[in-house]
Amino acid sequence: VSTQSTGGRGLLNFKDLIFGLSLLHKGTTEDKLKFAFQLFDKDGNGYLDKIEVTALIEQIFSISDSISHRVLDHNLSFSSMDTDGDGKVSLIEFVQYCKSNETVTFALESCILSTFEGDLNSSGNQFESFSHQAAGHKGQGKGMLKQGDTIFKHFSEKEFQFYETLKEYPEIAVFFPKYYGRTRVKNPKGGYDHYIILEDLTKNVQYPCICDLKMGRQTHEPHAPIKKKIEQKTVDTLSSSRALGFRICGMRIFQVISRSYIVKDKPWGTAVRNSQMEQALKIFIGNGKRLRYEVIQGFLPKLKKIHTWFKTQTHFKFVGSSILLIYDGKDDDQDRPV
Repeated sequence: VSTQSTGGRGLLNFKDLIFGLSLLHKGTTEDKLKFAFQLFDKDGNGYLDKIEVTALIEQIFSISDSISHRVLDHNLSFSSMDTDGDGKVSLIEFVQYCKSNETVTFALESCILSTFEGDLNSSGNQFESFSHQAAGHKGQGKGMLKQGDTIFKHFSEKEFQFYETLKEYPEIAVFFPKYYGRTRVKNPKGGYDHYIILEDLTKNVQYPCICDLKMGRQTHEPHAPIKKKIEQKTVDTLSSSRALGFRICGMRIFQVISRSYIVKDKPWGTAVRNSQMEQALKIFIGNGKRLRYEVIQGFLPKLKKIHTWFKTQTHFKFVGSSILLIYDGKDDDQDRPV
């Protein structure tokens, strides 16, 4: 594999390749930064000089326009990394600079990705739109993609960092879809769209019925822009969020008689008032023939486990997160997963 090497050789051996791919999916942020440092330390002397830092910056700006525009907002330069002014950037300086700047860290991880992983092309791979998405961004080029038993969800730095951190807490992984790292997909314009790869929770469900609940009485972050705060405060107040601590973001419910789905979108969920919530949730368990109260009995033990964990955990602060409820809409006498 021809690339910038970890030892100035201009080539990566098979061991280097396997190590790099492993870091992409299992390594910590610091591990990845150390490896990125080694990739650009062409002479292997343990420091980055101006030429090597310039090569690093050029590589970042060649990845995609969306990343380079975000990096432009930060002081990405040799002098900003060389904090002691000795004319070279040590590993410690490099890691400290990058860890204080999530955007640059993401860009560097993309550099590793572009070096070690082949590009995924949406026309050359078996991608399809995820048809069961109940909420979230679903406009042109914004919806989730499906490939096999995995979902490609558009990259969010905070969400990516959360799933990376979650590796250190395997005891709570059962509450979240399995996480398979991140990747990029070549788009029709010749650039790249970045995704995180998650388990498709509907993979073994014949007729997925899905309800997306936005949790919390306040769904904006403390440091969000003023405009975002005003928008979210308004939605929180007008919807059921402020009073009940959650609101409906979307639903898809399979109807056994018509063999079709009822779809409820975000505006509908926002308009559901406190007094209407019970009836709205009954819609979710109604299949056009009966109300499936047994579905509630399947959800309750899992919701109680989540509630118990939230009461005791101190590692995470969730703002505007969601709980996804899924059950199989096939109406028969067999037990169906929820």
